[in-house]
Amino acid sequence: MIDLTKLKDYLMLFKGFTVEDAKFFFTTLTKQKSLKAGEVYVRAGNLHRKMAFIRSGLMRAYMVKENGEEATLFFRKEEGQMASYDCVFENKPSRMFIEAFEDTEILEVDYDKLQEFMERHPHYEKARKHFMQRLMMESFLRVETFILLSPEERYLHFIANNKDLEARVPDKYIASILGITPESLSRIKKRIKEKQQN
Repeated sequence: MIDLTKLKDYLMLFKGFTVEDAKFFFTTLTKQKSLKAGEVYVRAGNLHRKMAFIRSGLMRAYMVKENGEEATLFFRKEEGQMASYDCVFENKPSRMFIEAFEDTEILEVDYDKLQEFMERHPHYEKARKHFMQRLMMESFLRVETFILLSPEERYLHFIANNKDLEARVPDKYIASILGITPESLSRIKKRIKEKQQN
């Protein structure tokens, strides 16, 4: 059973939801799940058509390169959502892994059951569209930063939009998200610190 005192936190995820809508949605379609730090939630190669709303904790999405190296794609924290785009958008096996980076509590929604629910209750369709649009916009914005911003600007943009992650995530993962080496990130941070001191 969802903690109904937390409903206001989830209303932010769904444009147009009332408190009563949220109560109905989260008590009907979701289930709570606990993940331990390091536990894999979505495994590459699997068809995982579920969406997770993060109540507490931190999750990481990553891919494994041919050389076995992990490339971190993004992190999601409290009040964020997580899903494999391949599975949800295209109904294909996931190309990414998603893991709990910290002990994490989620609310999980089965996307297929959500679709059936929306067919029976079309007035909730706006909520699903809002969720999907948010996932797509996050992807588009990430592509834009790689095209338009320098590595230093990408770092500053990342920190500005993820204020507490730097304290929760080692630099090697942040460097991976930014598409640079940990050594390059170290130089960028040193350069920024020198600018601030002058």
